[in-house]
This record gives sequence, structure tokens and C-alpha cells, in this order.
Amino acid sequence: MSIDRRNFIKLTAAVGAATAFASACSSAAKHDSKDDSQKAGSASSAVLTTDDVRAQLAAHLDKRGFTSIKPAPLITGHAFNGGLQYDDDMTTMRPASYVFQQAARVEDPAQRRVAGTLPLFTILALETRSDASEEKCVSVMMNHLLGEAGLDPKRLYVTTTDRASHLFPELASFGISIDRIRIRSWEEAQASGSGSGFFRPVGHPRAPSFESFSLEYKLSDGTELEIVECAHEMGRHPVNFAIGVERLTMARNDRAMMWSDALPAFKKAVEDDAKARGLPLPIGYYDILGLPHAKA
Repeated sequence: MSIDRRNFIKLTAAVGAATAFASACSSAAKHDSKDDSQKAGSASSAVLTTDDVRAQLAAHLDKRGFTSIKPAPLITGHAFNGGLQYDDDMTTMRPASYVFQQAARVEDPAQRRVAGTLPLFTILALETRSDASEEKCVSVMMNHLLGEAGLDPKRLYVTTTDRASHLFPELASFGISIDRIRIRSWEEAQASGSGSGFFRPVGHPRAPSFESFSLEYKLSDGTELEIVECAHEMGRHPVNFAIGVERLTMARNDRAMMWSDALPAFKKAVEDDAKARGLPLPIGYYDILGLPHAKA
């Protein structure tokens, strides 16, 4: 399993499906152009920032006709997750759209010493066209990760249940062999609800629920990071993916970030949102910073 089981979301789509994704998801080539690989290779020696990776992802999607959606506020007003945004809001998505959603999870301070666990992170959530096949859109996602992002396929692992087995041949075609696919029991995945097989967080106000697989990447020091979660229920809804932008940045730099690296950004983001909207600081703000709750 990946470190920290953040399970990056409930997937809302793959890097690449849209108007040109309309055709891309119908006739995606197995490998991106040599130009994409060359671009990835030339950038590999430089340290990338999260903003760099975010800009590249947005440019990739914009070129393919995706529409950017405004993210939800970081403070939700719900008791769930300490009043902080847990994931992207799938109800605001539409076919061929994407969103960069900031999120934080009150369960994560327990894992704050685990490399790659952050108090504030960004989800790139995408929704593909409703007529896109699962296999073709997995192909588009993998082409981006291996082509433009330049990830090493030998470092990629998948965690899921046997209900995703129809996608194993497609994953194998991109170098993820069966020995790097970790199978959980369906009962375990359902009981957890944390993704990597099934996503249904207890108490979530939007009640997301879907089968999934997660994609993990192993750094050269052995640290394993979950970078993608993919919803794959055949025929129930569009094929959706979600990518952790910070996690993808870590994978591309072959270096994990630590909890303290993002703590100032978390504090500022919550305080700015509260001030702009005239809201009190949520309980999750204090929980993640390790502070006593404010008196009512």
C-alpha cells in the first residue's frame, strides 16, 4: 500500500480526455510523441515546483479542449473533516472538465512524520466524456505520466481489488506487470472506504461511492507515494481520475516533501479563506496545526 493512504481522491478523470479527448479517448495512441518524451527528459535535471507541474498539467488539458472549473472553498462549513475540504466536489464537474482543488485531512497529522504526507495538498480532478471507454482513458493517463511527466514505469505499482482485473492488460501494456498489482479483498476495501479499491469515506457530506484503483510511485530511496486514484465502475458514470499535484511533483523530482514544508501554506490558506468570507477558523485548522481549539 502507499504511504499514508491519502488515497488521493475520488477520481475525477485522467490527464487527457476532452474534446480532443473525445477522439483521444476513442483512439488514444499507446505512446505520446517523441517530442513529449524529449521535453520530459530535458526538464528532468531541474528541480520542479508544484506550480511548474500544475502549469504543465493545465496546459496539457487546455490544449485538448478541457474546461477549467472553479474550485470549492477550503473551508466547508460542515462538521466532517474538521470543516475543511476533503476532496474535490464531483457534483460540480461536467464532461471534459478539470479542477485544481486544495484539500486537507484531519486524519493526516498522525502520519506527519511519514515522507510525502502534507497538511495541505492539491487535487487535479478531471472528468472525461461519458462515452469514453475505461481502457482508452487509462491509456491517455498513462501516456501523460510516462511521456510528458517522464515517470519510470518500473517504479509504478497499482493497488485495487480483483474487480478491476479487466484493466490489468491495459496497465501491463504500459509496463505495470501483474507482480506490481497489489490485490486487496473486496471486503477489506469496502470496510476501509479509503480508496485503492473502493472509495466511500464515512460521514462525507457528498457521500461519494465508487470502485477504484490507485497508482503508486516508488522513489529511489524506497519511499512510496500514491499519485493517482481512478474510478473504474463500468457504465455507472464517466471514467474519472484524480492526480495529487504535490505527489506528482515529488515523483518527478525523485524527492519526497515533508509535513513541515507545507505547514505555513496550510495556515495561510485557511486564515485567508476565513478572513475573505467572514468565517471563524474551523476545528480542523487547530487539529492540523496541533493547537487547542478556540473557545466559543
